[in-house]
Amino acid sequence: MTMEPAQGGAGSGRPGAGWPPKADQTGFVGWLADPGPPFSGQILVPYSRRSLVLIGANGGGKTRLLNAIINRHTPRLFTRVPTRLVPYLAAERMRLQAGRGVRPPPGIEELFIEGETTQPSGEEHEWWSAHLDHRSLRWVLTWGGDSVPDSLSAVSAADLSVPLVTIPVAPRHGEHVIERWTVPEVESPDALPTRTETAFRTWAGHVLTACGGEYAVYTNPLIAGNGAGSSVSLLPVAVAFAEMLTKRTSERLRVLVGFSLSLQCIPEEGFLWRVNIEKDWIPLEWTSRAMGRWAVLTAQETLREMVMYVADAAAADLELNTDATLRGELAGLLVPPGEPGPFASSSSWVALDEPEVHLFASEARRLGDVLAKHGRSGRTMIATHSLDLAARFVGNADFIMFDGPGHFTVDHPIDGVAALLGRLAKSGPGILAGTRILYVEGDWDVEIIERLYGHFLSRHNILLSRMHGVRGASLAASSVWQRLMATPFGIMFDSLRASDVDAQWEALREQAAAGKRAQALGGLRRAIRLALAQGGPQEPIGLLRMFHAVLEGGLEDRLYLVMHGLSDIFQVLHPSVFGLQAATWAAAGYDGTSSFKQFVRARTSMNLADGDTCRAAVRKFDQADHPVEGASEKALHHAIVNFAERAKVT
Repeated sequence: MTMEPAQGGAGSGRPGAGWPPKADQTGFVGWLADPGPPFSGQILVPYSRRSLVLIGANGGGKTRLLNAIINRHTPRLFTRVPTRLVPYLAAERMRLQAGRGVRPPPGIEELFIEGETTQPSGEEHEWWSAHLDHRSLRWVLTWGGDSVPDSLSAVSAADLSVPLVTIPVAPRHGEHVIERWTVPEVESPDALPTRTETAFRTWAGHVLTACGGEYAVYTNPLIAGNGAGSSVSLLPVAVAFAEMLTKRTSERLRVLVGFSLSLQCIPEEGFLWRVNIEKDWIPLEWTSRAMGRWAVLTAQETLREMVMYVADAAAADLELNTDATLRGELAGLLVPPGEPGPFASSSSWVALDEPEVHLFASEARRLGDVLAKHGRSGRTMIATHSLDLAARFVGNADFIMFDGPGHFTVDHPIDGVAALLGRLAKSGPGILAGTRILYVEGDWDVEIIERLYGHFLSRHNILLSRMHGVRGASLAASSVWQRLMATPFGIMFDSLRASDVDAQWEALREQAAAGKRAQALGGLRRAIRLALAQGGPQEPIGLLRMFHAVLEGGLEDRLYLVMHGLSDIFQVLHPSVFGLQAATWAAAGYDGTSSFKQFVRARTSMNLADGDTCRAAVRKFDQADHPVEGASEKALHHAIVNFAERAKVT
């Protein structure tokens, strides 16, 4: 199991609050949506590279907001202009520098050529910030349609509603920046034949191009001609296309929701779709709503996959055998490899409104697992009432929580579990069904671990929660959440040696398993009283209290000890963050046997017991792009990965 760099960020459902969310690699940070009633005006929906779960009572506006987000006309907000659109900044800068007046509205083709031929300087963002006298510019892209230029507007981070300048952009360039959503409600089953015929026409055109381009598809998609009066039948090609399409659609349907259906697509009958029910072939639109809904979605994804794949083959100048292809013998280069996944690609943007509706419980569970796995890409959005479905996204998604008509808040995994679980718990405790919680000592543990391993934790459905010091360990272990939910949880302590703690805990578990739980609890109480009387360190006392709480609650099979052996979480930061020139803490003079906080204070005068000092250290850690001390990071990395591998949710 490997870790990836941390991803994620903060945001808000209201412009200005919690601003700004972190940008993805394109600088995209959200949608300026105007869903209409019950919402009032334009609102910012932040995107922080996590999937979105919209949850709340009926009438709140979940579906309206989802539809507004996927609407291509909804303005998209960026911290920096996407690379594909930077030439337009350069062209407008050069026009202004040349002192040209206001130009007439440019044509689409003129704009496209401008975007293709203009060479940016490499400092376009800096020039525009200086020109507009705004250090914190944001950029808003608004799609105008296929025949109207898109608009790229600079706005102030403090007021997203007032454009400072607007630059026209060719739609062919703008469309590459706006995400394309897969939405199952786009078509009903009776519209699928038309969609299939259109896709076959495109697919066959690419195939004929790969065969040398002698033939082109006629108005009748089952016939192709060479422009010189000669025509050929494409029916064998269409039959091979339909067989591949229905086979991959059936496999995709099974992967996504567990349906096992035999499907047919008949080109000679206008690409009619049929399904086999009890050995009888019936039109797809006669099936149940759930079956029709998901068959259409998977067919759409398969059509998209096939067209994308064969387009790449056509662009490669393959010169396939024309005669064999016209006989319906498709070369392997025209067939997508391997078993199909749930969607056309792992990077597909998927939006689903109440996907659990009309599914049996087992089908809904399978769908939830598939969507949650896809959701780790940060490109899934669901509106749901189902806590069981929502539970699978905890740790992988931002939750848009509706608490009234047109009003929501956004909860992020890095904000801790308390707020999110508190809201979801109002509907039931099932939200924790697929989630593991790793308790850490305090705020700075969360801050640093999230920066280093946030994306890994999200992908593995692990939430960090603060214990607020070692004394909070026993309270965390015996919390109502841990008593209610049969899920594993971990507790991380500083300073303690993993081998010693594991041996102590294993002995206590063996006592409990042998029916000597009362004796084990009595021994722990005596050990706690003795340690308090001797005035020893807080970590061992906190550990004993936590062992007592776990044994007393009968939770010993669900507790996992996560021990990294560091004196303090700040030890994972590179010495350079504290102004020291050494490459390692050992080279700096720290041997690990004393307090790390005391060592740092003695060497640098930095007091890590002070919140402002800690905040300054983390800020410098961010500015230096998160440099770590190798040995310390290796120990922390091992502890977290080990917890993820051992603490499985059953």
